[in-house]
Amino acid sequence: MAQATTYYVDNDTIGCSAPDTNYDPTTELCGSGTFTVFKTLQGAANAVDEGDTVIVKDGLYNDIGDDEGPGNERTLDIAKSGTATAWITFKSENKWGAILDGNNDAIERGIKINSNSHYIRIENFEIRNYGEDGIDTVSANNISNIYIYGNHIHHIRNNSGAMDIGKSGIGTTPGTSQSDAPKFITIDSNIIHDIGKREFPENPAAKYRVDHGLYLNGRNQTVINNILFNNKAGWDILIGNKGVYSRRFI
Repeated sequence: MAQATTYYVDNDTIGCSAPDTNYDPTTELCGSGTFTVFKTLQGAANAVDEGDTVIVKDGLYNDIGDDEGPGNERTLDIAKSGTATAWITFKSENKWGAILDGNNDAIERGIKINSNSHYIRIENFEIRNYGEDGIDTVSANNISNIYIYGNHIHHIRNNSGAMDIGKSGIGTTPGTSQSDAPKFITIDSNIIHDIGKREFPENPAAKYRVDHGLYLNGRNQTVINNILFNNKAGWDILIGNKGVYSRRFI
């Protein structure tokens, strides 16, 4: 295994290219430092390998990191894996100082974790104003050992568009079989609120079953020390029912 690397993300750097390999995180200037800095989270996500850490400076990050067409935009698309002894970590340098913002629902997702991603930690971001989900594993299989810690996730899916079932602050999908369902997911010490549509003109009776704070499928998932409130379009926590292999332990 190569030596672990610490990368920085700073979209307000002075005199830096993207990426730049002589960044000083103390002065936030390029020229005399020894770290690599990116202007977007996606740039860093594409560079990481097992054991690496991405530290995101305070600021507003509202770019589209990956775009597979309408309905599939996200600010951070994770498609890498760490190991049991060398996790990949994405974290805000200061708690909630790095803000992932969906431009009032213009971007669908804040963070998507893709198939075959393992040993990933996501820590201390503010994630807000996305049109579908804050953090999710939509359409992904074979995901394990994900730790989501200390994030503030709010005002997700507050649009008044068509009624789709099961959008969330944090969501895990069931996979296609018991063997590839998401497993060993820990959701710890997050604050999650104001998730879901404000109005249901096409179906007023749908309230409390559409969008949820946590929408969980898969196996061996742990939810501890979180605060959830004002998620009036659905439930604070909904345990999905997507097949007999979707067994969960909370």
